[in-house]
Amino acid sequence: MTLSQRTSDGAKLLLGVWMGGVVIAMFAIVPEYVGLGDAGRIIIMHVPAAWLTTITFLISAVASIRYLWRRRPTDAAVAVAAAEVGFLFCSLATITGAIFAQLVWGVFWNWDPRQTSILILLLIYAAYFALRSAIDDAERRRRLAAAYNLFAAVTMPFLLFVVPRVADS
Repeated sequence: MTLSQRTSDGAKLLLGVWMGGVVIAMFAIVPEYVGLGDAGRIIIMHVPAAWLTTITFLISAVASIRYLWRRRPTDAAVAVAAAEVGFLFCSLATITGAIFAQLVWGVFWNWDPRQTSILILLLIYAAYFALRSAIDDAERRRRLAAAYNLFAAVTMPFLLFVVPRVADS
């Protein structure tokens, strides 16, 4: 096992323990928020998950640009890994947002612009993974996936920051 593999495995373990600690603290240690009660605790997981979604999708886009510029397979691998992590955190933000909606508004999903735009973002990145799995030739897969990833990255700020604030909620 190489040093980078051990470092990667250690980082994954540390992240898992950290997230587990946050979840435990969220329900066992953090007091209720005034005005929101227990629903405010969901924000402790929801907001960081949403920001990590943004950051990891941006990392994925930068790695895709680097791949298209230099044609190094390592950059394509970084782009995929970051997109996978971003998809995971986007799913987590969507789920915690739905739980928050249930606690505050009495319904998990009401097609609010915030909910709809993050669902569209999830579908865009799901299509990215579908595209990657549909192409057999490695070089062509990396090139097309990188180009598509840039399209997805351009839509991300609009779907996460602009649409929810422009549309009536």
